[in-house]
Amino acid sequence: MMTEKNVAIYKEYVYDFAVDGGATGDLVLRAANGLHADLEDGLLVKDAIVVNEAALSGSAALTLGTKTDPDGFLVDFKAKVASVNTVVRAGEVDGALLWDSTADAKKAHRIDATLANDAQVVMNIGTAVLTAGKLRIILECYKPDSAVGY
Repeated sequence: MMTEKNVAIYKEYVYDFAVDGGATGDLVLRAANGLHADLEDGLLVKDAIVVNEAALSGSAALTLGTKTDPDGFLVDFKAKVASVNTVVRAGEVDGALLWDSTADAKKAHRIDATLANDAQVVMNIGTAVLTAGKLRIILECYKPDSAVGY
């Protein structure tokens, strides 16, 4: 399915302990609408937002990114969203694909289909398991007119 160009595009994903479990490792996230979850080649990811919908339990460290860079969007964000209705976004915690810590500025990540698994959105559960919780992950994206030359 082709994405409309030159408009803001929002991709939503869900992590639900009751469905996905809480084992350590990379978890490829499910699209909230149940449709194809991979990001399209050439799509620019501009922001990552995580909303807590059910309290997280466990002492896991959580990161968010692509399968090729699992902490590229958000690094160790669990403390920011441990309680219900809390929100974290790129810039509040590091994530080298969306935040330049040296310049203290936002940047975008271009999805590159030539890299294996760059289109898959993953949450890494590290250090220890999660034992409860539900998160909604929202990616703000943009599809330029031409995927060439940027």
